[in-house]
Amino acid sequence: MNKYKNLNKTTANYSPLTPLTLLQRSARVYPNKLAVIDDDINLSYRELYARCRQMASACLLYTSDAADE
Repeated sequence: MNKYKNLNKTTANYSPLTPLTLLQRSARVYPNKLAVIDDDINLSYRELYARCRQMASACLLYTSDAADE
């Protein structure tokens, strides 16, 4: 039986993971573990997180450029 089952959830002992925070945490905790294996591409969690941040940055630049037109 889990002895922590009746422990109240607070910010000190519980933080729900979203897809974004899960990826960020995985990159920090398991930086060199494989996250993606697809045909000829293998990415670690560190590399996947970096690529996701690059894509997000590019999307922000693209949307701000489109708003300027």
